[in-house]
Amino acid sequence: RERELTDILAHHEYGNFLIETKALGVLNLEKKQTIDRKVSNLKKQVLKGIKQLVGANRNIKRNLPILTTSGRPINLDTSLVPHCVVLVSELIQFGDWKEVEKKILLAMINEKIYLHVMDYQEFMKYLKASRGRKELLDYYLMGRAERFVEHGGQIHMKTSFIREVEKE
Repeated sequence: RERELTDILAHHEYGNFLIETKALGVLNLEKKQTIDRKVSNLKKQVLKGIKQLVGANRNIKRNLPILTTSGRPINLDTSLVPHCVVLVSELIQFGDWKEVEKKILLAMINEKIYLHVMDYQEFMKYLKASRGRKELLDYYLMGRAERFVEHGGQIHMKTSFIREVEKE
């Protein structure tokens, strides 16, 4: 039975990246929707994305065949700790996110994955700072996972990259 593994899969010899895009239209469904309802819908989508990424990672660990859309096999190093990203259009600051934060931490521990929930703006900062280098993206995301754990699993993290000024 063929199924989609994840929305976006990228890999290199030292890292695997699994990305689920969620809640793309949740914020625009109903203009008159309350903020509580929008947050509730967003949380549901994020939890669904986490579940999908955990399932995708388990399929990779079981060495199930992974194929491109054209049917060519993709070989992934199953010994690597993958970066799993739930990507949303906007991560609303309102509401109680403790349940989601707990799920993220438990998934990271139980599944041995780096799990990130971030909005497009945050993700683009990481891509830009990586300057097209997969190794840098891998490194920066590892640091993000460390900061997430160090700060008690706070989902609303914002990162800023400070460029070093070259000395003359």
